[in-house]
Amino acid sequence: MNNEPAARPQNPASRPPADLSHLHPDNVRIGSIAVFAGGWAWTGQPPRIPVGFVGTLIDYWNGWAVWRCTREVAEAVVADQQRLRDAERDRLAEMGMTGTDLDHAVDESAPPLRFDGDDLVLDETVLYGESAVDRHSPGPDGRYCPMGFHWTWTIADQHPDLTQFVWQVWTGRRWRLIGIVDVPRDSTPAGAR
Repeated sequence: MNNEPAARPQNPASRPPADLSHLHPDNVRIGSIAVFAGGWAWTGQPPRIPVGFVGTLIDYWNGWAVWRCTREVAEAVVADQQRLRDAERDRLAEMGMTGTDLDHAVDESAPPLRFDGDDLVLDETVLYGESAVDRHSPGPDGRYCPMGFHWTWTIADQHPDLTQFVWQVWTGRRWRLIGIVDVPRDSTPAGAR
């Protein structure tokens, strides 16, 4: 199974500043912008996170980060969950699993996550054996708290942990998604590039 993120065209103007030391987990406080990744996301050797998501830290829950983001970033979270689901489906199908058994195993391993209008909807019914659908509506400012107080999010070190992260800029009126940024696999600290 290939866990590498798909290649995406890059606009050099969309690259973040070279010094991203303010994003290091030790420097992040409540209200700070950071890069977040699921605690389940580590993969490969050396272990890395295929994609992280830029948002604002708003709290901690049982030691895990709780954060908010724009709809564009929430959509990237949904897309990454679907990537995990597709990879799990392929893995299980290669083992010979088919039909309803395959569908249930995928839903149990990586529950469906989707948008229903403006609501972010997670369906963990298969996992719990009873109706377990969580709806997360955007706040008054239109920002989302992706599965906050529910999923185990961590603040990711932008180097060397991440392979890519979703990058945004503040336009003066709102956050605007400007690209998916590849993080080089070399050992050069981000501030030294």
